[in-house]
Amino acid sequence: MFLFKTLGIIFFSILMVLLANEINFYYQVPQEYRSANFKGHWKSSTVSFIGGKILADLPDPLPLNEEFEVDALIYYNVWSIHKMGKFQPFVLIGQLGDDQTAGSGQQASIDEAGFVSNKPLINYNFKAKIQGETKQIIDYTGVSDKHKHLILGGYQSLHPADMGNFVLKKK
Repeated sequence: MFLFKTLGIIFFSILMVLLANEINFYYQVPQEYRSANFKGHWKSSTVSFIGGKILADLPDPLPLNEEFEVDALIYYNVWSIHKMGKFQPFVLIGQLGDDQTAGSGQQASIDEAGFVSNKPLINYNFKAKIQGETKQIIDYTGVSDKHKHLILGGYQSLHPADMGNFVLKKK
């Protein structure tokens, strides 16, 4: 009986933290980012308790082989050990390349859910850099699906040093 009560309390506490995170995110998003056309999430591979959400208003349609600059917003989850429940605005400078290969030169395929697929989809390379108001610099590399509705990949940050992954989906 004690075990079930304890597990119930732990489960309820986890649900409350998840709910608090969603409420905090929803009510704290600045007005200018509420209509952002891409939303996603990110997670540190280095520190397991750091992660959050990304909002960006990318050009529509995304241009190929052309650099673009947009305002982006990164949110840190309330359980992150760095900037708990806070937002960090950035200017993202990105480019979507029409080189339709990834990694070792083999055709990459990603389905709409973000999983590797055997279907012959055309992918585009994605590169971006974010430099915030502080000394932090984040380099992103990834791939996009043929419709340019899904971008996924990895990032490397300096000041603070970190590595992880991200997913951006068109709303």
